[in-house]
Amino acid sequence: MNSLSTTIADWLPYVFAAIGLEVLSSRIRGLKDRVDELEGKIKKLKVDEPSSPLPPHFDAVKRQKERTRQFLAEREQREQGSRESGAATR
Repeated sequence: MNSLSTTIADWLPYVFAAIGLEVLSSRIRGLKDRVDELEGKIKKLKVDEPSSPLPPHFDAVKRQKERTRQFLAEREQREQGSRESGAATR
């Protein structure tokens, strides 16, 4: 019986190591699955990107600048028209 207890005691660290390896390998498999899932989402996002190389807020700034230029041009035309009509009435 003494040899049996020695055998169990000798093998116990290996049993625990095997259990630990199994737990680690299952966690690694879970992490690999999560990485694959995230890579799929990244690929989907890359496909859905707009054709413009700039982020959307740059397009918004560009549109705002164009609106400002247009507004200033219209205001200049109105002022010029009022100056001309004021000069004609004098």
